[in-house]
Amino acid sequence: MSPEPATGEINSDPRLMDPEGGDYTLAFDSPCINAGNPDPLYADPDGSRNDMGAFFYDSPTSVGEFASGQATWSRVKVMFR
Repeated sequence: MSPEPATGEINSDPRLMDPEGGDYTLAFDSPCINAGNPDPLYADPDGSRNDMGAFFYDSPTSVGEFASGQATWSRVKVMFR
């Protein structure tokens, strides 16, 4: 018998970048992005709702951010890996 899911749990692939290779960052299409505690006290450093997992997904503020060169390497790595 499987336990019933509780609030704050997901039953889908978390879409990690490369867990076999040790990269546990979230892919751009991960259901864990912005799925953590909604309390603003726990907001991610980029100001968005916190993510589930050990590493937050650094959400770009706009597509233009990449075009203008304002994106950090970590954002580009996550988006275009």
